[in-house]
Amino acid sequence: MKKVLCILVLVLAPFLPTGASDNKAYSVETVPNVYVQDRRLHVSDPNGLLATETQAEINRMLTLLEDSTGIQSMVVMLPSIGGEDIFDFAHNLFRHWGIGDKESNNGMLILYVADQRKIRFTTGYGLEGILPDALCKRIQSRYMIPHFREGNTDLGMLEGTKAVVAILDGSMKADSTEEEMTLWGVLLTMGVILLIIVVPIWLIHRQETTCPRCGKAGALKVVSQTSTKTSRGKLIRKTMLCSSCGHTVIKEYLQSDNDDTDSMVGGMLMGSMLGGGRRGGGGFMGGFFGGGSTGGGGSTSGW
Repeated sequence: MKKVLCILVLVLAPFLPTGASDNKAYSVETVPNVYVQDRRLHVSDPNGLLATETQAEINRMLTLLEDSTGIQSMVVMLPSIGGEDIFDFAHNLFRHWGIGDKESNNGMLILYVADQRKIRFTTGYGLEGILPDALCKRIQSRYMIPHFREGNTDLGMLEGTKAVVAILDGSMKADSTEEEMTLWGVLLTMGVILLIIVVPIWLIHRQETTCPRCGKAGALKVVSQTSTKTSRGKLIRKTMLCSSCGHTVIKEYLQSDNDDTDSMVGGMLMGSMLGGGRRGGGGFMGGFFGGGSTGGGGSTSGW
């Protein structure tokens, strides 16, 4: 009887799952990049931690997201990364693959590590404003972690991915707290811009219109102005009269021939960098990432 059991074990051993196989530790270089095989594949799950139906639904959602917004997203399901820190692993994997467009940095990586019981979101520079760290943490805590604690990995990944997609494609609005924070952020930004632009102009104007004799601000008024061409440019001569004490002040300004404005302030330039643009993959025969990068934005949660 023992001999029969031994023979059965030897015969069936190659077909039996082993703990070593299930807990294989992956490195950044050994994680399968399924997107390069088919741009419709956004889930790298080499050990089958998700059901086939779950993978298909996540692939569908992230393909639609890329087609409509240009945002490239990947979900990576790994049994183990050994002793690696999940933050560093996700950061390095994101950069190794170059997820997202190089110009707009609109990449998104969701990394699940089974033996560490952790989920990590990593966002490209261009998505940090749309999907800030606090919102990433909220999605994980609200839609994913409760299901993971119950052992339902599939539902947690589905619900979390749906929430991320809804934020990125604009179909989900932030809750009242997030809207309030966003409003305050806009108001603060406008206030800073006003300070940068308005205050210097006001100070210059105050200085130019303050009478040097009586010291009253805004008292000097322009009563006449002449313009004379010189070898160095245009010489502007202004005669100003104080409305308070009657003092007369003459001011001269040299304006370059290349300067098209008569303003006493040389000029101010405001620039803004907007991320955008869509990159198509290589059709259904294989995709490619655009060389996107990340500064470490995102969030990590455990259960």
